[in-house]
Amino acid sequence: MVQELLKDILHFYAGTLNLEHLPLHLCGISIFITFWYAYKPGKVNGEYLYALSLPGALAALLFPNWTEYPMMHFSNINSFTIHTWLVVFVTMLLYSGRLKPNFKNLPKTSLLIGVIAVPIYFINKMWDTNFMFLNGPSKGSPLVFLYDIFGGGYLIALIVLVLSAWLLMYLPWEVSYRKKAKNQSEQTA
Repeated sequence: MVQELLKDILHFYAGTLNLEHLPLHLCGISIFITFWYAYKPGKVNGEYLYALSLPGALAALLFPNWTEYPMMHFSNINSFTIHTWLVVFVTMLLYSGRLKPNFKNLPKTSLLIGVIAVPIYFINKMWDTNFMFLNGPSKGSPLVFLYDIFGGGYLIALIVLVLSAWLLMYLPWEVSYRKKAKNQSEQTA
């Protein structure tokens, strides 16, 4: 969170602060959800980190849209490090066992993201921004493929993509949980 505030302060003093610097992208919001989780871990914010922050940050690192800046430019370095911190934080929670993904928490997490995304969609329309890439894909990302195929149905296709990703992300955990429960019931029998 400190790094995000430092970014805005530096852009302000450089005279380059604009609406796009607001933390309203998925990863910008994830910074605050991470802060919330660090002080008050819960099922909804933990699930958000696994279901949205982790894949969003990984996608951003794989298909960065900030590389228009020179390699050693603050914005480039800041974007790479912020997204890396998000991936590392969630990975450490998973590795330590503090975060145990559970698809049963997804409805509440989906409600949370809906409460965030709906106003952002309208903010994008008012300010001609593209926070959370709700109005279109980031140039060079695989989401361009979705937009090219579905055009006006891009958001629906994006939701289907997220649901498909969740299926792939949660299936191994569910199989593992069921296997563990079965082994425990066999040991007690």
